[in-house]
Amino acid sequence: AMIAMALICRPALLIADEPTTALDVTVQAQVLNQLKVLQEKLDMAVLLITHDLGVVANMADEVVVVYHGEVMEAGPVKEIFTSPEHPYLQALLHAIPHFAMKPGERLESLREVKYEIGSALERKNIDTDSAEPLLTIANLRKTYTTRKGGFFRDSAENKVVAVDDVSLTVRRGECLGLVGESGCGKTTVSKMIMRAVTPDSGSLTFDNGNGPVDVRAL
Repeated sequence: AMIAMALICRPALLIADEPTTALDVTVQAQVLNQLKVLQEKLDMAVLLITHDLGVVANMADEVVVVYHGEVMEAGPVKEIFTSPEHPYLQALLHAIPHFAMKPGERLESLREVKYEIGSALERKNIDTDSAEPLLTIANLRKTYTTRKGGFFRDSAENKVVAVDDVSLTVRRGECLGLVGESGCGKTTVSKMIMRAVTPDSGSLTFDNGNGPVDVRAL
């Protein structure tokens, strides 16, 4: 809505400050494609402010890299990405994942972060390979009932399946990514794990080493 408001007067210059940061990648691609179409249709210039180098690579003709309020490097997008000269820009490019990463290659941090792990956060000596999964989800399902109607007609019930037959395990010490576009059911799954939402069917089992616990029965 805000992008539409900004474009309704057909501006010569659109300043887009992080226009798609809160969106998932599929909706982000649609919005950026629409901006590209409107830019050509209205013969409009766009100043795109973003920390997402993927968006820059797909959208920009020229790039200006800023650090602590000063311009570190500037030039055409192809030169910026293929031949970065300033150490800061080189560090930025090494801090993002890419498909050509070699086995064991890790992302580089722009600056060191000092941290201390207290005694409460120290690792326990547990054989993660042989231990039972920390969390086991089997055949989880959740439907929501919505009502559609108006002032002059009865509202009709409409059932929406939010989660359908989801099964997964989370092992101690691992990081499991639950990935999908907005509305695919990720948050509903997490809410059912936390018991903020009650599933229609399926099982949730938590085992911290003291034996399995039925989460739904808590």
